[in-house]
This record gives sequence, C-alpha cells and structure tokens, in this order.
Amino acid sequence: MGRPRETATMLQEGLSPAQIAERLGISTGSVRQYLWVAVGEGLIRRSDILFSLPKILRQSAELCVSKGNFSIYDLEGVLDQNEIPYQRVELEMVWNLTVARAGLGDLYEYLISTEKLLHEQIHKVLAAKYGDTDWWRQGVPEKVRLDCVTAREKDTDGDGEPFAYTTLIHLREILERQWPQFQNLLPKEAAADKKAFLRDLERLNGIRNRVMHPTRLHKISDDDFEFAREMHRKLRAEAWRTSV
Repeated sequence: MGRPRETATMLQEGLSPAQIAERLGISTGSVRQYLWVAVGEGLIRRSDILFSLPKILRQSAELCVSKGNFSIYDLEGVLDQNEIPYQRVELEMVWNLTVARAGLGDLYEYLISTEKLLHEQIHKVLAAKYGDTDWWRQGVPEKVRLDCVTAREKDTDGDGEPFAYTTLIHLREILERQWPQFQNLLPKEAAADKKAFLRDLERLNGIRNRVMHPTRLHKISDDDFEFAREMHRKLRAEAWRTSV
C-alpha cells in the first residue's frame, strides 16, 4: 500500500493529519502532501480532510471568513487570544480549505445523491408493495401527487413522470404516511426513531434550499455540513435492508 492510500485509509478511520503523522513517524507536512495526492487519485475528498481537522479550528476559521477576515494571521490571533492550541500545518490546512470553500461542492453532491437514492428506493418499495400500475395512487398521498403534476405542467420540458418532481418534503410525507412499509427496509439507524428521522429530513431539506440559493450560502454552518455528510452515510444504498 502506497503512502497516499495509507494516509487516506487512516483519515477515513477518524485520524487527523497530526495523528497520522505520529502513527507513521513522519512530519505532518509529509502527511499533507500524501493526502493531496490521495485527493487527486480520487481516494478521498477535500472535505474529508477538512472534517478530519479539529472542530475548534474549523469553527474559528469559518468565523473569521464570515467576518471578512481573509488572512491566516487573523485566525492565529483568534486562537491565541482564546488560548486554543493548534499545530501550524493543520492550521494552514484548515485555513486554505475554508477560504477555498472546499466543502461546498462536496456538500452539493451529498445532498443530491442522498435525495436521488431516497427517491429511487421509495419508488421501488411502493412498486413492490402495490404493483407497477397502482403504486402511484395507493402509495403516494393525494396532495403530493397534485403538487408533482402541477410542477410538471409548469415545467417547459415537463415530459417526465410526475414522481420525478418530488421534493425532499414530498418524500418525507410519503415515508410518514407509508411508514409500516418502510420501517423494516430503511437502514436501521434511520428506522430506529421515526420522529427523529422525519425531523432530520426536514433539516436536510432546509440545508438543500440554502445550498441551491448562492446568496444564502453564508448561512451554511460547519454543523450543517457535518449533518449532511452523516445523512448521506446513514442512507447509503448498502445500508438498506432489502434488495428491492
């Protein structure tokens, strides 16, 4: 195993660059170089590196950027003033990734892929339960059906099926109404607490709406990104308990 793959694996196991350096007996600067190579090889995302770094550093960097401070020395001043310890290389990594808004592209991908997978799985489960011809009327609430048909009519290229026009909130409504059909098929982490899962979908929709409006990107917090990543992990295809 080459060093880029080795460091990427350790990062995915939850180690920070400094911890990886300590385990391998090399400098954090060397780990940084290996991780950039791993990103280039598609082994990890830049946001994976960002979220491996200490949360207090990420939050402090985000606060500086939100206030219009675009110098790493501003961040150092905040950390020193609050007596927050840091390692210089990790500080540089946090700062560069934050200023570059490295996570936004990944965040968009997390949201879109999570919504797409949820859409596909709901369709499959309902079709398996009610049949290929009846799943739409028997499995989807009337209000959702009407919203979808209206959205398609307003779309100048609206030649697809109405279900293609569902939103995350529509999918949430379907899951709430058809919960008995899904509770034994959803990933265990999602099915364990119905109310919490439905609340999570509402929050995910709110994050999605902000991401889709560039003027509201400043309202995306570190916690929002972490939440979207966790929902993406929780609802991944292999975690569903059926092959439908």
